[in-house]
Amino acid sequence: MLFMMALYMNPYMNSPPSELPDPGYQERLLRQMNHRFQNNVQWLALLLEFQPSNAPPEATRLLNGVAARLRSLSGVYGLRAESASGIVDAATLITAIIRNAEKAHKLRIDYEPDSPGGRQARQWQVTDGMTVAVAVLLGEIVDNAIKHRSGTTPPRVGIVESGGGLTISVANTGQLPPDRKTAWRTDSGIGLELADTLSQMRSGISLDFECTDGWIITGVGLRAPAIEPCEADNGRT
Repeated sequence: MLFMMALYMNPYMNSPPSELPDPGYQERLLRQMNHRFQNNVQWLALLLEFQPSNAPPEATRLLNGVAARLRSLSGVYGLRAESASGIVDAATLITAIIRNAEKAHKLRIDYEPDSPGGRQARQWQVTDGMTVAVAVLLGEIVDNAIKHRSGTTPPRVGIVESGGGLTISVANTGQLPPDRKTAWRTDSGIGLELADTLSQMRSGISLDFECTDGWIITGVGLRAPAIEPCEADNGRT
């Protein structure tokens, strides 16, 4: 169904306004596309959560993890559907990823949307075509911080504006192994490996790891072309 919808909508998405049935037609197509993706991804997540009572614990854990990721992606498409342009500002996306992780793991993450960094993030938007990649990467980093923290101290998330973009720091208690990247990948499973792969495949995204005072800090750098300054009106309603 999604494939057929894409075939139907694609001729109109890049058409000049004079060739569209009316000025708002492209906007309505974009909203409909994102709503359809949102609903179908939600259904996939729901199907994965219907598991037999005798399913192996490891299989249940993996399927629940996939379902949580799908629900996070569904939320991203929901945000895009709320925007006439399909573009989401960085602060809104970051907050949505964090709230989804809190709900999935039933804990509160130390994050203040109205902090100076949170307000600065509202002045940046994730560029079209990069929203899902950025959301998946941040989701994996936050999920990893929750799962691999030492003790019960909740992870911390902070945002700073620097170097012509944003840096999101995700910190959890623990110690970083001497061989940072190899050891983390081996110990943490697919989460950081996927995040690291995404950061290498997408221009404008970088990852950095450090350990200080008993905290492991993952820095996610977002620069052009992954993000850009917000336009005066990005179409959010």
